[in-house]
Amino acid sequence: MSSLGGVENSTREFEAVVVGGSPLMVFEAARLSREGKKVAIIDRKTSLGGAWHVADLGDFEKVEMGCHYIERSKVAYDFFEDLVGEPLEIMKPRPYFHWWVFRLDRASTFAYRLYRFKKILSERDYRELFEASIRVMSRFFSRKLKALNLQRIAKPDGVSIGDSFGPTHATRPFKSLPKSDRKLPYRYPREGCKQIVEGLERICSENNVEVIFDTSLLAVDCVPNRLVDCLTTKGILQCDELVLSSCSQLDSLNIDGNDYSISSFNGTQCSVVIHVKGKIVRPFTYFEIVGHDCFGRVSNVGIYSESFLEQSNDSEHLIAVQVSSAFWEEHEDSLSRAEKVLENLISLGTIGKGAVLCKEWSETFENFVLSESEIEKVVSSSNSRIRFLYTFNMSWSIERYSL
Repeated sequence: MSSLGGVENSTREFEAVVVGGSPLMVFEAARLSREGKKVAIIDRKTSLGGAWHVADLGDFEKVEMGCHYIERSKVAYDFFEDLVGEPLEIMKPRPYFHWWVFRLDRASTFAYRLYRFKKILSERDYRELFEASIRVMSRFFSRKLKALNLQRIAKPDGVSIGDSFGPTHATRPFKSLPKSDRKLPYRYPREGCKQIVEGLERICSENNVEVIFDTSLLAVDCVPNRLVDCLTTKGILQCDELVLSSCSQLDSLNIDGNDYSISSFNGTQCSVVIHVKGKIVRPFTYFEIVGHDCFGRVSNVGIYSESFLEQSNDSEHLIAVQVSSAFWEEHEDSLSRAEKVLENLISLGTIGKGAVLCKEWSETFENFVLSESEIEKVVSSSNSRIRFLYTFNMSWSIERYSL
């Protein structure tokens, strides 16, 4: 594989290369290192965490830049407590779905289904109704088939954590939760993503995993009886095993002389963080709202930032909002975008009238979700030398590392 213009001309060799610095990818890299392999992580950002990252916002240090929670799982909670080195705190109020005047359990799928059904009926799109019914039936049978794989998580004798693996759903429905987990309170680190990122850095250091930041994967060439060539913006990395995230962005993939194209849809997260002075009428830690014109997720990130808490009073709040791409494009100016977000939070009844916007920050986090069926073809064609980890659902995916 030859280098490209603008790409550093160097070659390094590892036994495994992991693409992406999200928690799940770091755990996989550490597992491979504990097997005695020389491992490197490459990430296009300048810090670990993936979507679970932090940033300095003005005078406020290491603020959570996104809307997060950890789904109920005793195994996952124990794992994260070991990661951050202290018990996770109970989220009060608990994460919820905002639907009409109700607060539904976050694991409920009722709000999404009802919104979709009402939209189809209002538009009289009966063809979409028929196709949606077919999709529901298809997913039902697909989940039944995959249940055998997911059930292996709880059976150490039957699980192979070296395989491509993961739940392909962003949310773990309530009915899929073990009965013992359904009554658990939602828990989260005291300082949120800051502690998670610090834990990931410690894992990499303790397991001698080299992290190469500010590096993007451009092309992959996989030929039998040779190391896998990975062309990156920092040169060529050669490895026996390449581990990609289901959200990796890959422009070129060649296996045994055949070019593969993996289709994806853009799941880019658009986040607005606002520093507000006023009253929170309906206290919250995290909530989602279905079908809103402005946003889908809202998180009270100020409660996780010691820096913010030390410099603010009880009437000040730091709120992260994940807005839709359409809203982001409609409001190109960051100030007008933040003002509109605050206006919507007031109209929703979350924040009281008269609240004042003190400061705002905006960012996008590119996230390209790959086609599952095409991923499986790549894994099979490369004889599993190229693997993918599904990273949509944190607590569900992480359970296998706690065996």
